[in-house]
Amino acid sequence: PERDRQELAFQTALGASEMSRHGWTSPEGAESFSRARELCLRVGDERELFPIMWGFWMVYGARSDRESWHRTARELLEIAQKRGDSALLVQAHHASWGSPFHGALVSQIDHAEQGLAIYDPAEHSALAAQYGGHDAGVCGHCHKGIALWAAGYPDRAKADFLAARELAIQISHPGSMLQVHGLGGWLHAFDRNWQAVLDSQNKALALSTELGVSLWSGRLYVLRGWARVGLGQVEDGLSDIAQGQEMRTLRGGFGHATSIAAQAEALVIAGATEEALSVVDEAIPQMQKDDEQLWEANANTLKGELLLAQPIGRQDDAEACFRDAIDVARAQAAKMWELRAATSLARLWQTQDRTAEARDLLAPLYDWFTEGFDTVDLKIAKALLDELSRP
Repeated sequence: PERDRQELAFQTALGASEMSRHGWTSPEGAESFSRARELCLRVGDERELFPIMWGFWMVYGARSDRESWHRTARELLEIAQKRGDSALLVQAHHASWGSPFHGALVSQIDHAEQGLAIYDPAEHSALAAQYGGHDAGVCGHCHKGIALWAAGYPDRAKADFLAARELAIQISHPGSMLQVHGLGGWLHAFDRNWQAVLDSQNKALALSTELGVSLWSGRLYVLRGWARVGLGQVEDGLSDIAQGQEMRTLRGGFGHATSIAAQAEALVIAGATEEALSVVDEAIPQMQKDDEQLWEANANTLKGELLLAQPIGRQDDAEACFRDAIDVARAQAAKMWELRAATSLARLWQTQDRTAEARDLLAPLYDWFTEGFDTVDLKIAKALLDELSRP
């Protein structure tokens, strides 16, 4: 039994390390966690089983086994609540807020707030290596920030990312700073600030190389490519996107469907609208299959815009896409994405002399916002409302 306990500790640590280095798709990591679970059933207890279950939560995520992924997160929370252990509770909420690309905004914000309310950097930051290779407090602020932006609170989203950065510096954890730079790029992409996206992804890629980890590399290359295209570096940008999508850490794992949508957005900027339409048609069902719906509303909006750009504009089909986008956004309570879709639909109605309908759709939605008036989406919506209000 003593020998098995020692191997249990080694295999659990090795599994976490392999996942951090090579991504959640790492077969070596999955093998270590499988062996650890076998040993734990012989000699362990719930506390020893907890990090192994957390490891399998990563494995299920990488395999797009969403049923097992959600079930394991619930089981982790049940164990932590039963034991009343603050360290386990933080990590249970860490699993429950899940992936930033999941799109369950209300749940993500709720679990992040609950986890952050318990989190103590002095006590819990030492667990970063075991649970995903990054600190749960930093992760909570980052995930909450992305969800807040989509929900319509961009100023609060920026504040959470600032808190994440300060915490990563405070605990002096490079893997967590990698997460700040990596996910922070998405916040800049939401607002089309391409230079800021490029800067953040370059920092993240440099840190990833320095640390010898490839967990983030696929998503980093895709986002950097999108930024490069936005800055006019079309060939280099599309090459980055292709390279990122080929990486093992992205194929089939979290962010894969969103990366396809990002490619479509980049192709639009590059002027390749026919190819963009084909790619977005691939992205939307992939998002539904992978339960990865952060960008689904925007993908539908983009598809509608691309249909309008066809040589013979397909206005009825485009309107259906915009309505689908609004429905998806409302189901997620994603006010920023709803505003983006409603702006596109209102612009279409404007061209059809349905000005009053367009204004009635857009005005109350714009008036809902209490912050973020310097963001691109709100500026575009305000400019269109001004046009719709002219006699």
